[in-house]
Amino acid sequence: MYKLSRVTPFRTDNGHQLSSLHRLRALAESFERVGDHGGMTFDPTAPVLALIIEPTDEVATLRPVAVNTPGGIGAIIRGSIEAIELDGGSVLWLDESGKNLGLPTNLLATKIAHRLHAGLFPDDTINGRALIVGEAPGPHGDLVSIDVTPPTLAALSAAGVDVISG
Repeated sequence: MYKLSRVTPFRTDNGHQLSSLHRLRALAESFERVGDHGGMTFDPTAPVLALIIEPTDEVATLRPVAVNTPGGIGAIIRGSIEAIELDGGSVLWLDESGKNLGLPTNLLATKIAHRLHAGLFPDDTINGRALIVGEAPGPHGDLVSIDVTPPTLAALSAAGVDVISG
């Protein structure tokens, strides 16, 4: 189960916050116009709804985290970061040196990566903490992190991964 909250990194020109669902709809409509957010300004300090998956987790917890500030993702992962794309328009961030450092295997993140077609070899694992966020074009055409996308949440549910609000 999952629930989108009121957390949002976008504001309208008059300062009103948009709900996550409304923001995702607005972003979907503007994907073809890179950098055009229809009167919205990007706030890199605002949190997005993300899944932080610890090696001991058995369910994925959706919670607000600030990731669009410099070093934000690295601070959450606590290591050298690597991104792999998942079905549904989201990205799984992991510690690329996790295995070499002897970090514990993250069974839930590994399951997600395999079931959402992240391109891992069949016997490959993710070790250490993992983070899943959505991504979209930013105000300057660069990619920024957004809430985990509804298609990714649906794919997680279809793959048998429980997602709860935290």
